Amino acid sequence: MGYPIIFQSRLLLYVKQKYKIFTELRKAATEPRQQVSQEQRGTFAEETFLDLERGLLEFFNINSSRKGRFQKNINYILQSVAEMDALLKSRNIKFIVAIYPDAFQIDKTLLNVILERFRLRREDYDLDLAQNILKSFLQSKNIFYIDLTDRFRSEGKEKRLYLDTHWNRSGNQLAADILFETLVKRLCNVSPLH
Repeated sequence: MGYPIIFQSRLLLYVKQKYKIFTELRKAATEPRQQVSQEQRGTFAEETFLDLERGLLEFFNINSSRKGRFQKNINYILQSVAEMDALLKSRNIKFIVAIYPDAFQIDKTLLNVILERFRLRREDYDLDLAQNILKSFLQSKNIFYIDLTDRFRSEGKEKRLYLDTHWNRSGNQLAADILFETLVKRLCNVSPLH
């Protein structure tokens, strides 16, 4: 029907993820609360969080990439981006893609914990793999993008930017600053945005 066959149903994956979040939130609600600021408290228990990040890290596995393990998913995503671009162009709307890094791409301590916990080798992973695939595609389609990864890596050396899988207040502010600065600069230097 024009869609790649994915190993698991998206609906099933969605339901599993929502159930996991629901059970974590329910467990957190019944546990005694420590005096911890919102900047330090995450959504998930540490074990669940590390399992989630380990699953995401697998996409960055060099061997998996060479074997095409996620190629159907990648093709589907890139096709979706191309269709969004075509739809917006047909309505004379400019399309801009923001590329957000994952926590393990920024926080070396977190990455090391995941590698140690699951007995993984750092040299088996390319932490720029996802961004490189997407940027290459966007460049080939002449789609403007804003990659937040480098600034997040730079500022992530000085302060925490993630709560768990989400940005904390500092991470949200940094993302807003990057997007604002880039868009203002682009609007001032280029007449039609493309």
